[in-house]
Amino acid sequence: MIMSMLITLQTAIADRLRQGMGQMVREVAADLDETALCGLQLAHGDYSSRLTPGQASPTINPQALARLPALWTVAGGIVSSQPQSSQRLRYKANALFTVIVGDRLQADAAYKGAGVWQLVYAVRRLLASQDFGLAVNPLLPEKVRPLGQAARDGQPWSLVACDFSTYWLDE
Repeated sequence: MIMSMLITLQTAIADRLRQGMGQMVREVAADLDETALCGLQLAHGDYSSRLTPGQASPTINPQALARLPALWTVAGGIVSSQPQSSQRLRYKANALFTVIVGDRLQADAAYKGAGVWQLVYAVRRLLASQDFGLAVNPLLPEKVRPLGQAARDGQPWSLVACDFSTYWLDE
């Protein structure tokens, strides 16, 4: 049940973003294999990423940079579980999901897109308090973290991670 709920929620998040973003992004990817093409590696809730290879000089993988503006969803997994009955047959599964937002650092009159921080705002508005009709607690917006920057066509592009948490009862 845990893995199916993670996949179901990740798919629901991506579907909501596709519906809500319209033409603001080139793609919304929900498949971990598809996301891996962009260089994302999830390790224990933190990103050790080829998108930002060195902490001293973060840059974005050229494969990922070419696909921007884009949103990539990642299921961060179950971060903790607690028993919810005296018989310990039901557990509260706490899960983390991350949406990687990539776009130009700032939009200007010549650029048709929104800019990364406007997309971050839109993602948080679209997903906050959503339960997608599933037996889960509504999504709670968590941290927003910059992941890296790079230049493309003489303009700065940026990646930002938006974390969301939820929980459900697992039997």
